[in-house]
Amino acid sequence: MKNCYQESVELEVDSCDESVEVQCSKVSRIANLDRCRKLKKLALISNRIIKIENLTHNLLLEHLDLYQNKIEVIENLGHLTKLRILDLSFNEITEIKGLEGLEMLEELYLSSNKITEIKGLDNCLNLTALELGNNKIRKIEGLDKLLKLKSLWLGKNKITSMKLPHLPCLERLSLQNNRLKEWDMGITKLTNLCELYLSHNMLSNPPNLSQMALKIVDLGNNEITRLDELAKIDLVELWLNNNFIDNIEPLNDMKKLQVLYLEGNPVQHRLGPSYRNQILQCCTTISQLDANIISDRVAQSL
Repeated sequence: MKNCYQESVELEVDSCDESVEVQCSKVSRIANLDRCRKLKKLALISNRIIKIENLTHNLLLEHLDLYQNKIEVIENLGHLTKLRILDLSFNEITEIKGLEGLEMLEELYLSSNKITEIKGLDNCLNLTALELGNNKIRKIEGLDKLLKLKSLWLGKNKITSMKLPHLPCLERLSLQNNRLKEWDMGITKLTNLCELYLSHNMLSNPPNLSQMALKIVDLGNNEITRLDELAKIDLVELWLNNNFIDNIEPLNDMKKLQVLYLEGNPVQHRLGPSYRNQILQCCTTISQLDANIISDRVAQSL
């Protein structure tokens, strides 16, 4: 593996290289990789690249990382049929396109761009991870064929509905920092979902989620008033900070809960100095309450 820190990639590569990495080096162009026929990983991170080009002879490429550059268009990738990981996060991309030939692609990272629509993924049937956080997306669409998807990150967009297509393998879903006001019952059909991140929305009390495989739920900074439905789930982590909860009795039923964030709720103000002890009495398995580690319980669990 070559780690090059210079203005150009020209002098630091040879025909035997399988991995080339150039970081924070003001590189403005992908060039002079023609003889690197064995190249499997190319990472040109935090540079000044404006165009994806000159990868014609790098047919064995499996991992392409162009994180934090100045790329505006996804192009010239269709011949890279072995590509499994593509990271174009923190660029200037406005449209998802140019992925038609990437049928082996498993992980696609496009966070922090200027994308407004989810599309152009119909041929990426092997995708297991898709990250589109911090864009300008308003609607969940274009995911119907991604039946192998396990992780979907759509946080920090402008999405108003959590309605999803049937994604039978989905395990992790993030819709944090959006404009969600209502629950969609379709989410309960995601029976393999283990982690659900919905903080910083305007959601009220959740429906019955007990048929799901949830272990981690983040509903911080919403409009939750009751714990009843959440107490029916075998959660390990529950984030409910900055909501409107005043009754903690349902915590008695949460026998596997280890991490609980409840600060910023009316119950904290009402209980005052006894807040910590009251919660720990209700839920004896907790090893972290808000930002505080319960040291004696951590020791017991080791």
